[in-house]
Amino acid sequence: QIEEGDFVYHIIRDRSLDGEPYVEEITYLPLNIVPHLKVNILNHSLYDYITQDLHLRIQSCHLNITSSLSSSMERDFLGLSKGEPYIQEEQTTYLTTGAILEYCLSRYHYAQYEFSTILVNH
Repeated sequence: QIEEGDFVYHIIRDRSLDGEPYVEEITYLPLNIVPHLKVNILNHSLYDYITQDLHLRIQSCHLNITSSLSSSMERDFLGLSKGEPYIQEEQTTYLTTGAILEYCLSRYHYAQYEFSTILVNH
């Protein structure tokens, strides 16, 4: 939903949990929706900035889970060996206006990934 030539943030974050590598995130955000983004915001909660400071409302998140063989980027951070896969969550987040807020690829070590869900019938 962006035009060719529009500016986007391209953010790569290596995130750890209890000092151990947890997830590698590759995020794209349109500059016209998320202006004035600074590194100090990314060191905390991007979603707090979006909802509390920019007063944007998130409508939905579409998630697709796949796996792929690791490249040197995933191997370096996640501690994978050559030929080992990672699990990837491909996420597209939409605002209540219908605009795409975020496109994000989250990559996890295959042995540390667990997916749980609850389906409710209304």
